[in-house]
Amino acid sequence: MSVDFSKKYQAEFDAGLKHVGEHVQDAIDRKIDELCPHLIETNTGDSYACVLTLIYHSLAQGMLAWFRDKNLEQFKQHIYEMTKLERIAFHYTSNRQTGEDLYLGPLLADNKELLNWFTSNDLMPTSNRHNPRQHSFRWSQMMYSLRGDWTIVEERAQKVIAMAPPAQKKYMLDEHFYLALARGDLAGMEATLSELTSPKVARVRNNEFGFAYTRPFIGTHAVMYAKLAWLHGHQVKIDTPYIPQEWLPVAPLSTYKDPYNFMRTFDIHEPLARTPDTI
Repeated sequence: MSVDFSKKYQAEFDAGLKHVGEHVQDAIDRKIDELCPHLIETNTGDSYACVLTLIYHSLAQGMLAWFRDKNLEQFKQHIYEMTKLERIAFHYTSNRQTGEDLYLGPLLADNKELLNWFTSNDLMPTSNRHNPRQHSFRWSQMMYSLRGDWTIVEERAQKVIAMAPPAQKKYMLDEHFYLALARGDLAGMEATLSELTSPKVARVRNNEFGFAYTRPFIGTHAVMYAKLAWLHGHQVKIDTPYIPQEWLPVAPLSTYKDPYNFMRTFDIHEPLARTPDTI
């Protein structure tokens, strides 16, 4: 890593730590961890909005747990909370619009039961899923990769790489990663992850989409892809602060705790009713 890149990363890191810390403190001051569960459990407020609020709170706490406190166990606990809350959000809005970043929590929490649920359910938008010119196409590559549908992943990656649609050109790195993953090409995976976290590319990719609490610290897509590789037995190693190496081994906690009563009583296996023609 260059000196300039190191200084830029540190500056963004420090600012991000301050921003996330202020968010968490504000949430504590407003007692959202008391108010939101109360509104959900008594059905006296917007339960879906409350769940989303708690999702962001858990993610922010997870970032502090690792990047401020270097506590891997607490990090995974908060990411588990975020992941289960993401699952509960589908209970209130079954056709909620999501992208591939939905899988960040299921990948990092190392909770097998939740990962199995997110893997086995069809959660990506069906509209334009097979159109290489649309984001839905790329998002669905994550879904197919989690399932290990390598023939499908490889064929889709080859198709979009050959076309390189103008609107998707800057995402060709993602498809090259998926192609290497489908083929079990470790060197190819590491090469694409290295480029994805390079100063030039990271400057753009880390600041896209809804990455408010992760962008100062990690390359969100790069982390998901690296963890996906490890999940399938490919132990990629990239020298970059944008992919914390400690997050990559699949190492479940001995115990995961549900902090709110509505989480403890929720059955994650309840049927998910989605209408494909509307998503």
